Amino acid sequence: FGVLKTLAVKAHQKKLDLIYNVHNDFPDQLVGDPLRLRQVITSLIGNAIKFTTEGSVVLDCVCKSEADGEMELQFCVSGTGIGIQSDKIGDLFDILFQSDRNGSTGLGLSISKRLVNLMGGDLWVNSTFGKGSQFFFTVRFKVGSMSLDMAIHKTMPYVGRHILYVNTVPDEDISTSVMQALNDLKLHATHATSVEEVTALTTSPYQPSLFDVIIVDSVSAIHKIKDIRMLRFFPIVVLSMTTPYISMRVCQEQGIVSYFSPPIQLHGVMSALSTALEAPSMLPEEEVVSLRILLAEDNIVNQKLATRILEKLKHKVTVVSNGKLAVEKFDTNHFDLILMDVRMPIMGGFEATQEIRKLEALRGKGERIPIIALIGNAVFGEVNKRDKCIASGMDEYVPKPIRVSTLISTVNKFLPKELS
Repeated sequence: FGVLKTLAVKAHQKKLDLIYNVHNDFPDQLVGDPLRLRQVITSLIGNAIKFTTEGSVVLDCVCKSEADGEMELQFCVSGTGIGIQSDKIGDLFDILFQSDRNGSTGLGLSISKRLVNLMGGDLWVNSTFGKGSQFFFTVRFKVGSMSLDMAIHKTMPYVGRHILYVNTVPDEDISTSVMQALNDLKLHATHATSVEEVTALTTSPYQPSLFDVIIVDSVSAIHKIKDIRMLRFFPIVVLSMTTPYISMRVCQEQGIVSYFSPPIQLHGVMSALSTALEAPSMLPEEEVVSLRILLAEDNIVNQKLATRILEKLKHKVTVVSNGKLAVEKFDTNHFDLILMDVRMPIMGGFEATQEIRKLEALRGKGERIPIIALIGNAVFGEVNKRDKCIASGMDEYVPKPIRVSTLISTVNKFLPKELS
C-alpha cells in the first residue's frame, strides 16, 4: 500500500487509475526481505504506468499456498497498454532496461527476476498484443506473529489518542473485535453506526479534540463523512469488509492513508493506525489558516523545532521560557492557541494553565483558549498523560521528543470550526 501511494502520483499525472486488489487470505505480518519486495513491485508497476496510456494499472495479491509456517504469495501487475508480441516475450528477461533506453527506469526485468528467485519464487509474463500485459511473480515468506505486548509497545507513542470507528455495515462480531483491538492498544475509541451519528457528534463544543483518525467500513460512507466540513481533513483508515479493491485515486481524493480487513488481527489494526497517526491532517493550500500561537518551552532545541514546524504552516509563534511569562503574555496579548511544556523553571505548565483559566473566568466572556501540553516520556505513565492534562485544564497533549506529524495533526484539530 505504501509503495502504491508513492507511484500513484505518476499514475495520476497520466490520468490512469492505480488499483490495489488484495485478497482477505493475504497475511498481515510476514518475515522476509521487504526491501527486495518493494523494489520488484516498484519496478513492475513503474513500467506498467510508463507503457499504459489510458485505463488502469492493477496490483493483485493472493496467497497461493501455506505449509510449515511458510506462505507462497503471488503478485500480478497488469496494465491496459499495447501488450507485447508473443515472439518478443522470451527476450524480455535478457534485456536490462536503462534510463537511456526508451526512458525506462527501475531494476529491469532481468534483475527483478533474479531478486524474485532469491526470495524463492519466479517471475513470468502473459501478454496479448494490442490488449495489455500481466506480469506475475511469486515469493515465499515465513508467517510472522506479534504478541499483545509487542503491538502495544509499537503503538506506545500514540497511547490515549482518539479514534472514531464508523461501521455502517452491520456485523456485530467484527465491530466487537475492532473495539477490543482499539482497547487493547490503549486507544480511546468512539463507535458510531451511521453517518447521522457522526454528524451528531460534530455538534459537541469539544469536537476539535475528539478524533485523530477515523476508521470507516465503506467508501460511500467516507464520501458522506468528508461532506462534514469539520472532519474533512482527518486521516481515514478503511476497514474493508470484502476483498479490498482499492483505487489509489480515491485514496488520494478522500484522504485514505491505510486499510485493514477481516479477520481482525491486532497487528493489522496496529499497522494501519500507526500509518494514519503519523499522517498529519493537512489543509489544502487555499484553506491554510494562520494561528497566533504562544509557545511556553524552556528547552532551546524544542523551541527552535516547534517554531520551525509551526512557521512553515504560516502560524505566528511567540516564545517564552517559563509558565510565569506565559501567563503574563496571555494576559496582555491575544492568542488562538497555547503550547505549554509541563516542566519549566519558576512556574510549570500545569500551574500556568490553572492561572490562565482563572484569568478567563474573571473576564466573564466564556472564552477558553485551547492549551496543548508538551510532555516528556518521563512524566506520568503513557496511559495517564492525557487524563492528567485534561484534569489540569488542558485540552490535548503532544509527547516529547516532538514528532513533526504529531504536532501538526494536534494543532490542526484546534483550527476554527468552519475549517478544522
